[in-house]
Amino acid sequence: MDKNLLLGRKFSIVCVAFIAFAFGLSFAFFFSPGFMSFDSLQQYRQVHKIIPMTTAHPPIMAYTWGALEEIFKSVSALFWFHQLVYWSGLIIFACVIFSSFWTRVLIILFLGFWPPLIISTLHVWKDVGMLACLLLSFSALLAYSKFEGKFWIIIAIASMFYAAAVRINGFIPVFILSLCLCYLIAQKKGFSSYKLYFSSFFGALALLVIFFIGISLVNKNIQKSYGLGTLLVWDIAAVSIDRDVNLFPSYLGGASEPELMEKVKKNNSNEANYHVFSVISPYPEPAYHSRLIRDWVTIVFENPVEYLKHRFHVFLSLSGVHVKGAVYYPFHPGIDENEFGLSFKNMTDVEMWKTLGFFSKIASYPIYQAFYYYLLGIFVIFIGVLRVIRGSEYREQYIVATGLSVSGLLNAMSLFFIATAADFRYITWSIEAAVLSACLVAVLGIAEFRGKFKK
Repeated sequence: MDKNLLLGRKFSIVCVAFIAFAFGLSFAFFFSPGFMSFDSLQQYRQVHKIIPMTTAHPPIMAYTWGALEEIFKSVSALFWFHQLVYWSGLIIFACVIFSSFWTRVLIILFLGFWPPLIISTLHVWKDVGMLACLLLSFSALLAYSKFEGKFWIIIAIASMFYAAAVRINGFIPVFILSLCLCYLIAQKKGFSSYKLYFSSFFGALALLVIFFIGISLVNKNIQKSYGLGTLLVWDIAAVSIDRDVNLFPSYLGGASEPELMEKVKKNNSNEANYHVFSVISPYPEPAYHSRLIRDWVTIVFENPVEYLKHRFHVFLSLSGVHVKGAVYYPFHPGIDENEFGLSFKNMTDVEMWKTLGFFSKIASYPIYQAFYYYLLGIFVIFIGVLRVIRGSEYREQYIVATGLSVSGLLNAMSLFFIATAADFRYITWSIEAAVLSACLVAVLGIAEFRGKFKK
């Protein structure tokens, strides 16, 4: 390749990155140090050892926040780290699939400022860390499918590890992306069909085991939190309310309270679990942890209709179907009161409330309803599988697009069973996956059409 042409392309990519970061980070500047809820502030208290480090909040996020704050002497360091990862993923994606300078810039800004995603990234949440790192890992996969190179493999694996470590259900999309990575590696090594699929599956499985071991080492000597109880007890509360029968095991704190069911009905929320915990504790003594699981299984099997009714309500609310006018908890309204004096420094209170009002209006539009993104993801999978079967010249890219879409749908499906609230933030990866995979499939389809037309 001509040296001047190569330098020109590199300069073009640098300019694209500069413009993308300029727009993206300038917008984020107004919201620094990021929207912070109770969870965010609890994580920050762990960073400064005000409260004990537990697995209730991901230790890796606390370690990352602490290290970055130490280096940059700013509480905003983690917020900016997630922003850099998010925009880097989009820059790589656009530079891989487009060659035109302005097309790259426009697609980055279009995808980067997609309202449900950009507003979510303004929060200091583990969900944002997972979203940003999954995006970067996908873009690295896409780059590897086209350019090869160990650099892209390292970026993909590192970002997948952080995504899995920062949020436990991140393992689901991570496993699918790992499958795509191992498939691409095996294919580039020229493995036969049998060996190709065998090595892809067990390679992804091995990666998952390595991630588990790595996370266990990160969490070593950290106080374990029994988060499972918050899901199981909420399910039991919903079934008990529907049946109007007290099904709470006696070993739960508050289970022997007089007029318990009346209190549970009064305090329970169909969209979030924590309300009912003011009446009944989700944290039994360690000796009863396994028994709670068995009791939950028994209650679910004996009351399947009531259980499914509850889970369907949560999932549909999460998907923007049940909630009228807006999705449930689309964003956090600013920064909670705190002892650190944290607040938005780059906008006035009046500007903040106007902005929140604008965000609320956007959240009431169909663009925030995840249900439509599920349909888009299914369509992408159909097109992707069809093109792979028909032997498209862009077979590897179609596999990556299909894997991305599958990861988003499986992430959503898992939330049917494990969501402890109908919070919109849980579903953002499913939205990101659908949008990116649809964009990629559209570009590949146009490229194929142009190729046929030229012939």
